[in-house]
Amino acid sequence: MLYLEIRHNNQTTFASECTGVIELGRQQPPGTEPLGTLQHFDGRRQRLAIVPVSVTQIGRQQLRIEPRSNQRVLVTNGSATVGIEIVDHGPLRPSNHTELSLPVTILLPLGYDVRLSAEPPEEPELADLGTESLAPGQHTLQTVEREDWDASKDAGSVVAALQATLDVFQSVRTQASLIESAIAGARRLAGFDHAQVLFYEAPLWQPTAGVTPSQTVLQKLVRDRKTVWQQETLQEAASLAKVDRVIAAPILNMQGELIAALYCDRHQTAAQRRPITRLDARFIELLAGGVAAGLARIEQEATARKMTTQFEQFFTPELAQELNNHPDLLDGRDADVSILFCDIRGFSRISERIGAKGTFEWINDVMGELSECVIRHQGVLVDYIGDELMAMWGAPQPQEDHATLACRAALDMLDLLPTLNERWEPVVGSPMDLGIGINSGPVRAGNAGSKRKFKYSPLGNTVNLASRVQGATKYLKTRLLVTGSTAEHLNDELLRRKVAEVQVVNIQEPVPLWELSAAKTPQDGLNERFDSAMLAFENEEFRQAAQLLAEILGEWPNDGPSLVLLKRTVNALVDGPQEGHPIWRLGGK
Repeated sequence: MLYLEIRHNNQTTFASECTGVIELGRQQPPGTEPLGTLQHFDGRRQRLAIVPVSVTQIGRQQLRIEPRSNQRVLVTNGSATVGIEIVDHGPLRPSNHTELSLPVTILLPLGYDVRLSAEPPEEPELADLGTESLAPGQHTLQTVEREDWDASKDAGSVVAALQATLDVFQSVRTQASLIESAIAGARRLAGFDHAQVLFYEAPLWQPTAGVTPSQTVLQKLVRDRKTVWQQETLQEAASLAKVDRVIAAPILNMQGELIAALYCDRHQTAAQRRPITRLDARFIELLAGGVAAGLARIEQEATARKMTTQFEQFFTPELAQELNNHPDLLDGRDADVSILFCDIRGFSRISERIGAKGTFEWINDVMGELSECVIRHQGVLVDYIGDELMAMWGAPQPQEDHATLACRAALDMLDLLPTLNERWEPVVGSPMDLGIGINSGPVRAGNAGSKRKFKYSPLGNTVNLASRVQGATKYLKTRLLVTGSTAEHLNDELLRRKVAEVQVVNIQEPVPLWELSAAKTPQDGLNERFDSAMLAFENEEFRQAAQLLAEILGEWPNDGPSLVLLKRTVNALVDGPQEGHPIWRLGGK
C-alpha cells in the first residue's frame, strides 16, 4: 500500500491510498482528461493529471511511481526534457529512474511536490458543535453559550459580521452567487485561507479542483450531520512545522438530507497560530445555513416557475397563479362540472390532402383559436386528442355558472368558423366544420397524469357521456348539442330546442339532447314550431308531426334536426313506432 499526497504551493491538492503503478503529468490532449482525479487503466496502471494541457512546464508522463517490496518505490522521470528534484537525494534527470526508500518527497516545477509514504499521516483530533444542523425553515431562536464567544472578538464586531452575512445572502439569486458569497464570508469575515462548497451524492463527494478534503472530517460530517473541525494539539502548537486546520459544515435540503458541505481551511505556523474556535464554527455553520436556505429558495422558485408555466398551458393566468399558491387544489376531489368535447369534422380527409407538414400548421392554428375560446370563458383545457379538444368548467375551483360558461365558449367556437374557413379553405380545399357536445354532472377531478407529465383531468360517467353527445351531432346533423342536465342550468338568453331523446353506446340511461343555437343564426319562430312537431312525434301523432316538419323545411330547408325528425316520422308512419319510442337508440359513437 502506498499513500500519495500532492501539494501545490504548500496546499494539498490530492491525497489518497494507492496500489499499483501511478503516472503523473499534465492533461493529455485535447484537454478533456479530468484534473485531480485518479484514472484506472488496464488492471494495475493508474494516471493522475495534475495541470491543464496548456501548462507545458510539466510533461505528460512527468513522473512514474512503481511500488516495490520493503517500503521502497521505483521513481521514473518520464519526461524527455524536464528535470525533477528528489529531496535529500538530488536531481533526477529526464528519462532516468531510481529506487528509493519511503518516505520520500519529489519536487516538480511550478511549486508542485509529491509526497510518498507507506502510511497516511495521523489525523488531528476532531471537535463538533454538539447539535445537528437543521434543514432550511427549521431554525428557532437558540441561546448561544458563553463559551461560543471568542474573547478576542467583542459583541459589536460579531453583530456587524452577522449583518454583513445576512445582507449578502439576501441579495443573491443564483447557486453560483450563493457559493461565492459563502466563500467570501468564510475568508473575509472568518479569516479562513481557503473555502469551497463540496456537493454530496451518497455515498460519494463530487470531486473538485483545488484542496483535497480530509476524508475523516467528511465521514464524521456525513455520520453526525454536525459542523466538525480539526483541533490543534499541544505538540503541534509547540512545533515549528506548518500545518493546516480544516472545518466542514453540512448543507441540507428542505427534507433534511445532506447535499453539500462548506469546507474551509486555515494555515498554522509558528509565527501565526490561528486555531479554529467555537465562534468560528458557529459562523461557518451560519454561512452553510445561508447556502442551504438560498438553494432551497432557488429550488422553490424554479419549481414555482415550472408549475406556473405548466399551469398556464391549461388554465387561465389567474387560475394558474391561484394553483401555484394553493397546489392542494389539484388533489383529486369530487366536483360538479360541465365537460365540452369539440371535434373537427373531416380531419382525416383534409390531412391526407395537405400532408403532415400542412396538417400540423392547420391543426395548431385551429386548436389555438378554439383554446382561446375556452380560456376566455374561464375554462380548463383538459386535452387534445388528435382532432378533438376537451375542456372543463367547475374544477379545480367551483363555478356556479359552469354550464353557461361552457355553452358560451362553444358558441364562440362556432362564431369562429367563418374566419377559420376564410383563412384555411384555400389551403385545405374545402370548408371545415365542428361538432360540439356538452354534458354537466359529477366527476372526480385531479392530476390524472404522472410525476413526469402533468395532466389535470376529470374521470367518471359524465365525461363519457359528453364524448357520446359530441358524436351524436353527426346523427342529428347539427353542430352543437347539450344534455338535459346542462340545459336545465341555462337561462332564456341561450336559445335551445330539444331535438331527441337518445340512448348512446355503452350508456343505458336515455339522454335528452338539446340543440344550442349559434348566436348569429336567425331562429325567429323555428324553435317554437319545432317544439310543436317534436311533441306531436312523441305523442305518436305522426301525420301532424310530418305536416309541421314539412312547413318548417319549406322555410328552413337546411335545418338538420328537422330533416332527421321528418325521416324518423316517415319511418314511423310506414313501419310503426320503434320499440321504446320516442327514445332513439344510436348505432355508434
